[in-house]
Amino acid sequence: MTEEMEALEFVRAGGRVLRFHTQTLLKPNPVGHHTFNLTSILLCCVPRARITVDLLLAAHLHDVAELVTGDMPAPFKRRVAGLRDQMDAAEAEALLEVGIISPALSADEARWLKLADSLDGAYHCLEEHRLGNTTLGEPFGNFMQYANELLDAADDHDNDKLFYELVWHIGNEWSGL
Repeated sequence: MTEEMEALEFVRAGGRVLRFHTQTLLKPNPVGHHTFNLTSILLCCVPRARITVDLLLAAHLHDVAELVTGDMPAPFKRRVAGLRDQMDAAEAEALLEVGIISPALSADEARWLKLADSLDGAYHCLEEHRLGNTTLGEPFGNFMQYANELLDAADDHDNDKLFYELVWHIGNEWSGL
């Protein structure tokens, strides 16, 4: 098998990894579905002139290596000093083993990617809640907290207007249920 076909097989398999494995869900949330939704958030919320091929490629690849590492819950990565960096290095190595190099992102692009990642997590919790799953209050709160922290870290809030609107929308929808 060529290196390109091996990379394709790896990415496709990575898209089947299930997220939220520590939670009870009514509908599974595979990485491939999450990636589509995260990319949709980026395309909606990032100013059109700031969307780059590198940002979209990084979005496409951002969780693929969880095929090797698993989906480590964010609160645990935050709790253990240095674990996030170790996981990032392990995921980059897993991608390199199949010939995939993740693109370098600007500080804004990296923040937007994490922001869209958090907001899609919150959105999935909201969708589960709409279906009657009332067990995801803690992860929902974590995702919204991460999103607000990322918004607070922005140097230029003008580029984040639609992210602010989405945070408000998701929070408002949750509160209305």
